[in-house]
Order: sequence, then structure tokens, then C-alpha cells
Amino acid sequence: NLVDLAGSERVSKTHSTGAILREAMYINKSLSFLEQCVNALADRGRDHVPFRQSKLTHCLKDSLGGNCKTTMIANIWGEAAQLDETISTLSFATRMMRVRNEVVVNVRMDPALLVKKYENEIKELKQELAMHDALAGRNRVAYDPYSEEQRFTLSQKIRTFISGELEDLDVLNVRNVKETYSQFKIICQNAIEDAAANPRAGGDGAAAAGATVGFDPEGEGGEGVGALED
Repeated sequence: NLVDLAGSERVSKTHSTGAILREAMYINKSLSFLEQCVNALADRGRDHVPFRQSKLTHCLKDSLGGNCKTTMIANIWGEAAQLDETISTLSFATRMMRVRNEVVVNVRMDPALLVKKYENEIKELKQELAMHDALAGRNRVAYDPYSEEQRFTLSQKIRTFISGELEDLDVLNVRNVKETYSQFKIICQNAIEDAAANPRAGGDGAAAAGATVGFDPEGEGGEGVGALED
């Protein structure tokens, strides 16, 4: 991109009035903000650069402090009458030379190529895991998602573990642990739903248990004890 910056104007020399004067004021104000940004970029000790002070500095943000290779061309007039403007322009160019941009190559990847690349990486990682498991004697370990049949088998094994018929559950890998927690959650949710659907059955069971040990669930302890004595 080529950006043509308007030169600063000294109103005392141009004697501008009206719309031209307002335009000159806007130009000088924008160039002043630009100089502030250049000074901030040249000072390595400053963290904040005021790019948002004007539209000019905001548009030149990437060119000044971003990933761009920037070249500044300073135009000067060698006549003695323009000596002040010449010195000012050369001073600004000197400060601009102190700005250092860190330029890197912009790489744009096709999404389809990225997906293919990630699929190949996942495939290679699975092969490395399978080789590691084979060397460690863990041939039963799998890393693919559980099928419905595998979920049913795992659920039955968990129910057997809960009933006490099975002492331990095998822990093969993270995939197995996550699926085990998932099946535990499903079993608990089903138990809660069954209890909510049959509240009288749960209450009768609690009352029967209370009568067996001599405790009345409704708080009338004497009647409960009397029933046991009869």
C-alpha cells in the first residue's frame, strides 16, 4: 500500500482562512498524533502506543508497529525560505528510522488441508499408542469410541460391581474411565427417576424397615414398640 501524507502547514506563512484553514488544522493535528505514535514506537521502554488517537494512526497501525515492511520517503525543499519545514521533516524521518518492525511471512492454510493434516497426526498418534500398549502387554486397550454393545457390557459389569458380586473394575485408559463415569451417572439417574415414579413403594419400604427394627417413621415411637411387643 502507498500512503501519501499531506505536509504540515504554517498558517503564519500560508495565511489560510475559512475551509482551507480548518483543513490545515486537521492535517497538522493528525500529523502531530502520528509523531506521538512514532515516538512511542521508537522508545523501547514504553508499552502503550496511542494508535487510537486519530483515524490516520489507526489506519497505519500495521504499517508502523505490525507485521509490515515499511519504507518512508521524506520530501524536502532546499530553499532557505523553507528551512524550518525541512529540518522538521528530517527530524521526523530520523525518529521514524528508530522504529523496528518484526516482519514474518504470512501463511494462509486451506481449512481442508488443515483437517487432513490433523487427521494424519491423530492416526499416527494412535499407531504410536498401539505400539506402546503392545510393548507393555496391554493388547486389550482400544482408543475408538465405545459402541452400543460395549456400553451395555460395561453397564452390566458396573451393576455387578454395585451389587457386590464383582470386587474391582478394570481401569484400562482415560477413555475407559470416562465411559465408566458416564455409565455410573446413567445408572444413578435411572434409580432417581424410578424412586420418584414410585414414591409409595419407597415409603412402604421405609415403613417396613422401621417396623422391623422397632422404629416408627411417622414419629409415634410408642405404637411401634407396642407392635413389636405384641
